Amino acid sequence: MKKLTISIDFDGVLNDSEYPEIGEIDSGKIRIIRDWIDRGHTVIFNSCRPTDIIEKVLKPYFMFGRACYSYFNSSTHENIEKFGDETRKIYADVYIDDHNILQIGQPIDFEEYDNIIRRIERGDK
Repeated sequence: MKKLTISIDFDGVLNDSEYPEIGEIDSGKIRIIRDWIDRGHTVIFNSCRPTDIIEKVLKPYFMFGRACYSYFNSSTHENIEKFGDETRKIYADVYIDDHNILQIGQPIDFEEYDNIIRRIERGDK
């Protein structure tokens, strides 16, 4: 099974409230994200917000020592080694962002992303 790095934007994807507000995070999305991590994928959350704010907001979603993300605003250790530095551009196989031209004005459907990721895992075209 192909292991993926999945980059997820915080505002507009996990947080549906208008910036700078932070609303309730959809626990269904967190469940799917945790499942991706359990299946061996790496999840990076991206945000222009400070790390301490994101950690505070997401603290209720840490269960039994299990995080709901692998990295925050950082490339993976493997990619930092590969490129010799933190390039500031997050490298990922999948980007989930409300500013993706195909998503603008559309809700982010994590079930559909999960279906796509499962097809990639299986090697489907």
